[in-house]
This record gives sequence, C-alpha cells and structure tokens, in this order.
Amino acid sequence: MEELVRSVLPVVQDAYFYLHENPELGDEEHLASAYIEQRLRAFGYTEFFQAPSAPTAVISRIVGAEAGATIALRCELDARKLSNAVEPEGHEPRSKIDGLMHNCGHDMHTAILLGVAKALQLQRATLTGTVVLLFQPAEETVGGAPLIVADGILDTLGVTAVFAQHCEPDLPVGVVGIEPGTFLAGSAYFQLDLSGSGSHAAHPEDGSDMPVVASEVVRMLSAIPGRTFDIANRPVVISITKLVCDSLALNVIAPEATIAGTVRSFENPFQEFEGKPSIEEIIRKRLDGLAASFGISYKFELRAGSPPCRNDEDLFTEVVSRLRKQWDGEVVTKTDRYMNSEDFAFYTEKYPCLYVSLGIAKNELGTGGCHTKEFTIHPDCMPFGISLMLELAHIGTRLLAVPRAASLKGRFSCVDC
Repeated sequence: MEELVRSVLPVVQDAYFYLHENPELGDEEHLASAYIEQRLRAFGYTEFFQAPSAPTAVISRIVGAEAGATIALRCELDARKLSNAVEPEGHEPRSKIDGLMHNCGHDMHTAILLGVAKALQLQRATLTGTVVLLFQPAEETVGGAPLIVADGILDTLGVTAVFAQHCEPDLPVGVVGIEPGTFLAGSAYFQLDLSGSGSHAAHPEDGSDMPVVASEVVRMLSAIPGRTFDIANRPVVISITKLVCDSLALNVIAPEATIAGTVRSFENPFQEFEGKPSIEEIIRKRLDGLAASFGISYKFELRAGSPPCRNDEDLFTEVVSRLRKQWDGEVVTKTDRYMNSEDFAFYTEKYPCLYVSLGIAKNELGTGGCHTKEFTIHPDCMPFGISLMLELAHIGTRLLAVPRAASLKGRFSCVDC
C-alpha cells in the first residue's frame, strides 16, 4: 500500500494546488469539474454519469475484476465566500480570487479522491466489486447531496453504501476520528422581517424604536435554547448571523429590521418533540408576544437545511475493526455529538454510510477553524487520506457483497476481508 500511495501522491499534490488556487462557489464549479473529468479520463476512466439536477457533479466508476458490492466514495467541490477578508499572504497554496477560499478542506478531499481514482485503476485486477467516484458540488449551499439523491443516479448505479472523509482541524496528522450513530446536528435557516414605524432620532417615542426592538428580539432568540429546553437531552442552538436596521442617516430611526440566522438541532424543528411544541412553534409564540408588546408586525420564515448526519452503527463496528488491523494510521472512536451540519446527511438517510474525520494538524498548520481565513492543512495528511479511502473502498466492496439478513444485526457478510 505504501508504494502505491507514494506513486499517486503527485496527482493529489497537483490537484490540491490547482483547486485551492481556483476556488468556485456551489453549482459554479465548472473549472473543477473540467479538471476532474480530464484527469479521470487520463487515468483510463471512460464511464461518466449525469445527475441532471447537479450539472457540475462528476460521477464515474471503476468495476473490479471480482464480483462484489457497489459502494460510493464522495467528496465536495465548492469553496466559500470570505466575509470582508482575503486569504492570508503566507498560505501556500493561496487563493487567486480575493474573497473566495477553500477553507473547509473540500479541495483536499477532492484531490485525495483523484489520487484514489488513479490507485484503483492500478489495482483493478485485484479489486472486488465496483467503486463509484462521486465528486459532489454545492455542499455549502442547498442543492448538492439532496439533488443527487433525488435524481436517483446512485440507485441506478446500484450503490449500497457511501463513504466520505472530512478534514478535522486540531486532529493530528495520522489520526482519524469516527463516531457511531447520529453525530452531527441538522440545520435550518431563518429570516425574520420586523416592521413598525420610524421617527426622528431625537424623538424615539414617536416610532417603534426598531433598533431597540431588534436588539430585544436577538436576545430573546439566542436565549430560547438554554432557558426553554432540557438542553442536556434536547440540544438546540439558535445563532444570529445577520442583523440589518439601517435608516441611511444618523438622525433617523429606521422603521424596519431584518434578522437572520440558523437553528441547529438533532430533532425536526417543524415537528413536536415528545409531545412538546416544535422549535418553530416556540419561536413563533415568542415573536407573537414581543410583536404585541412593541406594537410591530413581523414575517418569519424557517426553511430546512440538512437533516442530522448519522453513521450506520453496524457499518461502523465492522469497518472500524478492520481499519484498526489494516490501516497504517490511528483510529480514534468517540461518542461526541456536534452542532455542525453536513449535507452528507442526505446520503445517510437512504444508505448505510460512514463519515470519517481526517487529522490535518502538524506543527503550525491545520489548527485554523473551518470557515475561517486561518484554515490550513498540513500536506503530510495526504498519504493518510489516500490510504484511508482506499481501505474503505476495499473493505466496503467486500463487506457489503453478500447480505446475510434483512435485520439490522448481522446484515453484512464479508468476502475475503
């Protein structure tokens, strides 16, 4: 394995530099898609499949010499906007487009999967089953995973499980973390428009005093989880990420305000929870009270993002035991849950899945948080990421080859694992 990984490492290094220097937003990953398809064709891939609703996706497959299961390896293509910032000068590689940056590791995930694609071609004679390579667009926006699932292309290809890895800041190079069960929260996003009357700044009593009202609403929303729920058993986070109340003049109090943000939870925010009101209902009741108290009106919209993300417990048990024997890094298992969300969750709703955190920290690199301009990756994580995904491909295509039973327990039978 070590020699194979070393042979494809230049592919990963080149791809990482190209993708990081040329970031693209969700559903706009045209350069990335063209680059990936060109590289795959150069490796000998000839089959490419369309997801009509996700045109920048690149989906291909390799069929092994031996019969086995069909599994998918997924990565993401899109970068993110930086809020009033540019990537620091000292980063190498560095984005060539000010205001856009791969600061969540998607460029590394994609680069590693390209290296794995080449390695699988070199191993084709000993490969069991079929590996679908899923280069997914638009993870950071609505549209990537759910549209691919809805298009049914994975069902058409016979996919029985999906695997992915994600760069994890502060986790050391050479270490991966895996949690069984539901480990990432679901997301929802809201916009709240407040309407009242404006006034001269010298006479706030003549209007709704909207900046003060908006401040009260922000305080109320932020306090709901900790003061309304049994937060230890019903974790919820409500975060305000946008507040606009601008009269365009310093001596005028605006009549309107817009507040927006996100709700994170392990429950459906639109449905009752164990006989108690839903998150949405609680928010609306609080807003009704504030609106009546301040004499204003409001419009509140809450839209669903990703559902909670879940690692299949049986797949976790079977794969982790084999990784610990076969993989050259350290596997750390935890039972932590995180309020982050990921659209990989849409795959986990339909297929047995495993989502693995890849350590990227070494020396001074790999410690900056995701979605910040300080985010970096230590290049020494590349060999571990390649070998990890290769092991997942080989384990998955053998492990899922022969279903033993319809029950959750004992549903996998391993062929030459």
